[in-house]
Amino acid sequence: MDLEITGLRAIIDASDVGATATIQMIDRWIDEATRFQSWFESHATELVELLKKPGEI
Repeated sequence: MDLEITGLRAIIDASDVGATATIQMIDRWIDEATRFQSWFESHATELVELLKKPGEI
């Protein structure tokens, strides 16, 4: 699964942060990751059920 947040550059690995990342950009990455984790955890049961039914997603 690939997720994209509009206006936020993707990080594939630590080298993607590089010298161009600002403190504000890193803070936003952390905020968005935390927000996604909360969303994922709140939908975990539903997602598990969907993954048990291949082809229906």
